Amino acid sequence: MRKVWIGGGIVSGDLGAAMVPHAREVLAETGCDPGLTIARTPYPQHMTTLGAARYLPAGSTTTPEHALIVDFGQTSVKRALVSYRRGAVARLFWLPSQAAAWRWPSPPSDGRAPPPRPASVASAREVLSFVTEAICTGLALAEAHLGAPVRPEVVASIAAYVEGGAVLGNGIYALMRHLADDVRPLVADSVAAACDRRIRLAIIHDGAAAAAVHAGEPPAPSAVIVVGTALGVGFPASEAAGLRPIAPDLA
Repeated sequence: MRKVWIGGGIVSGDLGAAMVPHAREVLAETGCDPGLTIARTPYPQHMTTLGAARYLPAGSTTTPEHALIVDFGQTSVKRALVSYRRGAVARLFWLPSQAAAWRWPSPPSDGRAPPPRPASVASAREVLSFVTEAICTGLALAEAHLGAPVRPEVVASIAAYVEGGAVLGNGIYALMRHLADDVRPLVADSVAAACDRRIRLAIIHDGAAAAAVHAGEPPAPSAVIVVGTALGVGFPASEAAGLRPIAPDLA
């Protein structure tokens, strides 16, 4: 690694201002390669959502485009109405977040006894219902603010490993793998039934989405660490081919 970007809401304020120089000091004390750079991303709170927005399929380059981007985290769901100008991500308007309705599935333990069983563990169907509601509500909020329809494509970053349309790992959203090998049509059909909207869903691992913010930026190779409910890790691609650019005057 030649550079590590630090992001996430936790590092957006004073803690982040102290965390990055402290990390540099620790690496220096351990004799780590002095050529390794540690930096706070310019978009600490918006890293995952902004990176996911770069994945929206290309549309018109002459008229403004608007889309719903959803970030499914372990603690809450963040949603944004994203506007594109001449193909580039130009504006993020934050919609109200939605708290996750379940408890952390693996409570901490003192190591001397098995961890206590959570009061409730969401079932796969409950997770699907939660995801469906978050998207339906997000579409309604986005279009109420915009006063016009958004694109039918919804891009979602998710706290789960993603392989094609499969969600993997031990996170809460990975429970949906018990309902379908490819959750994209599953969620799309659930949204259509719940709020009469036909969508096309793209899902991206949250670390990979965050990494897309710095795709194509030197030096390579680099990494991102998103400090949230857990630590998300991603690796920016050396080239940004196929990704939307970020407008220099992003609002």
